[in-house]
Amino acid sequence: GCGTDQAGAPHPPEQTLDEQADAIVAAMSDTEKVGQMVMIGIRALEADADSLYMLRQYHFGGVVLFDRNLSSAEQTRALIADLQAGAGEKIPLFVGIDEEGGRVVRGTAFIPAPPSQQELGMSGDLSRAEDSAARTAEVLKELGFNLNLAPVADVSSEPRSFASEPNLA
Repeated sequence: GCGTDQAGAPHPPEQTLDEQADAIVAAMSDTEKVGQMVMIGIRALEADADSLYMLRQYHFGGVVLFDRNLSSAEQTRALIADLQAGAGEKIPLFVGIDEEGGRVVRGTAFIPAPPSQQELGMSGDLSRAEDSAARTAEVLKELGFNLNLAPVADVSSEPRSFASEPNLA
């Protein structure tokens, strides 16, 4: 809120999150703004010089990791921390993964695979889907991920869909 500091000088009211975000964006160049809309994949198990160069040079907003990037929980945590530290951006990277469940799972040696969306949908139990999502989110967050590119919003009889009926899905 408004007030004064110990010397009696007024200080401005605290900014809302929207105002903070607007200020960050206003201070960005057009190149930085465009870069923030792009996520890249990397080839390595570590934040190598090429990956960090790409993130810093083009101001990419995020990285999506795949099995080729994941060998253990410790390695994944280190990779994500190094990417965040090395990107040099004003805001943290989005670090994403496709952890849908069923056929689309990553890091199976150390990330518990969630059930398929079809299995969850066929159970008819909304709390089971919520519990599965919460467990997956906790595991991913502990590893350093802040974006899961799931669930898929397909409406079909495929395993990647909760149901073929739109209202149920």
